[in-house]
Amino acid sequence: MTNYQRQRKRRIALYRRIGVIAVLLAAIIFVIAAVRSCGAKTEDANTEVSENGAYLEAENTAGSTEGETSSSTETEDTESPTTEIAATEADTEEAVNHDIPDLSGLEYPFTTTSLDWGEDTLEGWYHYDIPEEYELTGGYFPDAVQVYTYALCTQNDIDYPMVLAMIEVESGYKYDAVSTSGAVGYMQVIPSLHSERLGNPLSDEAFMNPYLNINAGIDYLVELFGRFGSQEEVLTAYHYGVTGAYRNYWNKGEAGSPYSDTVLEIAGRIRTDIYDE
Repeated sequence: MTNYQRQRKRRIALYRRIGVIAVLLAAIIFVIAAVRSCGAKTEDANTEVSENGAYLEAENTAGSTEGETSSSTETEDTESPTTEIAATEADTEEAVNHDIPDLSGLEYPFTTTSLDWGEDTLEGWYHYDIPEEYELTGGYFPDAVQVYTYALCTQNDIDYPMVLAMIEVESGYKYDAVSTSGAVGYMQVIPSLHSERLGNPLSDEAFMNPYLNINAGIDYLVELFGRFGSQEEVLTAYHYGVTGAYRNYWNKGEAGSPYSDTVLEIAGRIRTDIYDE
């Protein structure tokens, strides 16, 4: 083999080595680039999910699928508005805990007092439907009178259902009822005995006014509660008079009477109707 042939053989071997090295370097560069590319895609995906508020690292490491992540997002978006709406409804129900009085169709004498009430007056008041049997016999107890009565009871710490029961027993919800003894109105007040109760001497006709009549009746109840300790005694004195109560019941050791028993029983029914107690 000549010297030229030896040199040519060495060059060919060198070129082969360089080619193999070049191929290896190219393969290494390709693998590195591929790995970096995959890592970048994964990081972008995780970053995007995290920005949407649905990415949880613990779920990713636990093998959460894309579908599970989407479900979690939908749950969060759905539950938040529902909770907010429920809270708003609860706040509204707590703030408005009364009915709206129906003041339509009122005629004289039910238009003889101010019907401009504030929220404080209406708080805790609910409409009461008088029994049908009293409506059929002329009973009428509109919301205007109900709210007025409720406000007086609240101001004077008098049981509202008890007063409604008294009106039912005394007059059958007839504002113009007149008894044989001369008692008039919703609460059957005797004008001659209570002419100065409201601060001024009033005519018998004035006590027929539904608002003045109830005002006088409740004022008398306040006086009786200041003298006697129980509802039974107060109701008995209201209906029979103090002298009649002593003579017919208290001297016999009875605090109450058939009248007081009836009123308190009806008051229990009315309380259930109004407050569902």
